Amino acid sequence: MKTIVLFTNTYPYSTMSEYTFIEPELQILNKYFKIILVPLFRETNRSRQLINDLYNISIENVKFDKYKEIFNILELDSILIKELQKIKNKKHIKDLIIRYIKMKWIEKFIKSKLEKDEWNKEYIYYTYWFDFATTALINLKNEFNLKVITRAHRYDLYEEKRNGYIPFRERDVRKIDKIITISKQGYNYLKNKYKIENILNSYLGINNQNITNPINSSEKIKIVSCALISPVKRIDLIMEFLSKISTELNIEIEWHHIGSGKLEKDLKKMSKKFAHKLFDIKFVGYLENEEIFRYYMNNPFDYFVTLSASEGLPVSLMEACSVGLPIIATNVGGVSEIVQEKKNGFLLSSNLSYDEFKNKVIEAIGYKHNKQLYNKLRTNSKEIFLQNFEANKNYEKFAEILNSL
Repeated sequence: MKTIVLFTNTYPYSTMSEYTFIEPELQILNKYFKIILVPLFRETNRSRQLINDLYNISIENVKFDKYKEIFNILELDSILIKELQKIKNKKHIKDLIIRYIKMKWIEKFIKSKLEKDEWNKEYIYYTYWFDFATTALINLKNEFNLKVITRAHRYDLYEEKRNGYIPFRERDVRKIDKIITISKQGYNYLKNKYKIENILNSYLGINNQNITNPINSSEKIKIVSCALISPVKRIDLIMEFLSKISTELNIEIEWHHIGSGKLEKDLKKMSKKFAHKLFDIKFVGYLENEEIFRYYMNNPFDYFVTLSASEGLPVSLMEACSVGLPIIATNVGGVSEIVQEKKNGFLLSSNLSYDEFKNKVIEAIGYKHNKQLYNKLRTNSKEIFLQNFEANKNYEKFAEILNSL
């Protein structure tokens, strides 16, 4: 049985977001591999319950002390000097220094494990995010003959979303063994930008809960969104636009938002401005994955809406599809790989205007009033999920990929 050393951001000490990606994958990989989890940071000191339920999994705990590790910058080794020479925008120097400090920290930890023969070259070194731990492993790749792979999502992939620069990226994409993208759009981005062949696409997935969201039989339009409340998700825009539409079209709209985040207080303050007798706002707050599905099982909705400015390929859309919800979404990242125009939803331009959104909502309401067309949207959502985003199928294929390395 092969061993995987999996570097995560916070898992299994995560309270939000990351666990939804990783846990369905671990449930499959656990059958075929021994797994050493290396969480780089913590959101909590309490480990996720799943880790206690699985076998063949151990945890290597590390701790980043920024005050201690900042002295790494004094080393000024060749990799840093070469990268500094490439920088043309002074704003990028800060990004480089921060990444370098973290990279050297985890590199020393990995090297000590290898030198003590606690880890070896037969292991697969897998970073869940294409970030500083990936660069650290690549630095050690030749010296210890390591097999290094990474997943690439959104923030860790698109340089344009990082002020046009990700440190060491041009070198890393050529030296790593495999980059696993989570969307075809991400795959094409890397292939076209760097002309590399060491990439493949492997969709994430979620477990099939065999749940169908009930049909909303009332005249009121019921909308749901589910996302971290952060600037890139543009939750405020959903609220503003739906409020205006309900007034202009003189229709009742009820909007539920699942999720929390740093802008939650601001959003709730804003809601006082946008709520009115035709527009009802319900902030559900943060829900665990199982709770999200219970919410979908018990609350009928007409459409799932996301107006995010940037995405990889969101798990929230997989969840919506899996319960048969049609989707209205901005066409960013890999969204068009799960939302197909008039097949299971409607696509909007990334820099959408209010009028564009209103016209799509009017079209979507028209579908709702045509039982045959609307039911087809819902059926297609389920089928797209089962074909492309069901966890068992996707992660069994991913396990085969890892076994072939």
